Amino acid sequence: VEEVKEFCYLGSKITKDGRSKDDIKNRLAQAKRAFFKKRSLLVSNIDLVLGKIFLKLYVWSTALYGSGTWSVGKPERRRVEAFEMWCYRRMLRIKWTDKVRNELVLDRIGEGRSLWKNLTRRRDRMVGHILRHPG
Repeated sequence: VEEVKEFCYLGSKITKDGRSKDDIKNRLAQAKRAFFKKRSLLVSNIDLVLGKIFLKLYVWSTALYGSGTWSVGKPERRRVEAFEMWCYRRMLRIKWTDKVRNELVLDRIGEGRSLWKNLTRRRDRMVGHILRHPG
């Protein structure tokens, strides 16, 4: 049997040290690709409410796939929150050179930071499932 440092299993990257950093980077990169595939819809002049619904259904579901098993710390949390703000800024057509605070972006989009809350909810649900499992 060959020993490897990492491998892909069911779409998630499993590393020898058990960290989720690489898997999170990979998932967020896939979610960015999903965003760019539907960019014309997400950045268009459609109703912002519809855009947010589509963002959550299409992009965030890609980003959070397998997140119930992630081990996350502060750096990973910052990365996830930065990705959420990146999505909102693209939807509102705010350039990276514009000096717009995150709070103002969240006010314009009419949301709080909800991607991290969704991730922790999924993780808590997974823990509850494991604790209820007989055995």
